[in-house]
Amino acid sequence: ISDMSLSKEKSSNRISSTRAKIGDTISLSRDAGGIPLYVSLMITDKPKDIMTLPAYSTGGITVTRTFEEIDESRWVDENGEYLMKKPITDGAFKKWNLYRVTLTAKLPEYKEASWNHLTIEDFLPGAWRPIRGIFQTESVLEKEAGDTWWWDYTEARDDRILANMSYGYGDMRTYSYYFRPESLWEYILPPATAYFMYRPEVHSYTKYEKIKVTQ
Repeated sequence: ISDMSLSKEKSSNRISSTRAKIGDTISLSRDAGGIPLYVSLMITDKPKDIMTLPAYSTGGITVTRTFEEIDESRWVDENGEYLMKKPITDGAFKKWNLYRVTLTAKLPEYKEASWNHLTIEDFLPGAWRPIRGIFQTESVLEKEAGDTWWWDYTEARDDRILANMSYGYGDMRTYSYYFRPESLWEYILPPATAYFMYRPEVHSYTKYEKIKVTQ
């Protein structure tokens, strides 16, 4: 790509290039040794269609997201859980109906204290309104949050649902929340994300999805 020299007076340098110029591989070599040389490489790709981006995971963690339609006309059990739930697999939702999202983060094996400072974020399309437990008529739904005792902090923002736990162990953690679609149209659903606050190299996210809200 280029030659460069470093000195006490000029201890850092930056090179910018493109994949079209350098291809898919980069080779680094130096003429002098003895002094540590630190190299940071930042690669930015701009895909033509975000829908082609695959799900991603690193550091051994994975995250998945599932949807269920709730039949509110049926009874609930003694724990407040709805008895009738239908999985949604085609991305089709009905306006004003009640749905549950379940986010599942997994590690490849059981470990003690393996979930310290885990954070899950689920970004929302403009089509739906998350259920917030501050309203008494809806607070009962928070009983189904999944692993409820682990999550120290949860928040429903305008654009996302966020949950964080300070401590946990095992190989799987789940978190659920409810929402109602409020607007008709087709939307792009951003990925759900799971990561460790103080170990950013361990993170995972799902694919973008297309959803449709009908009457």
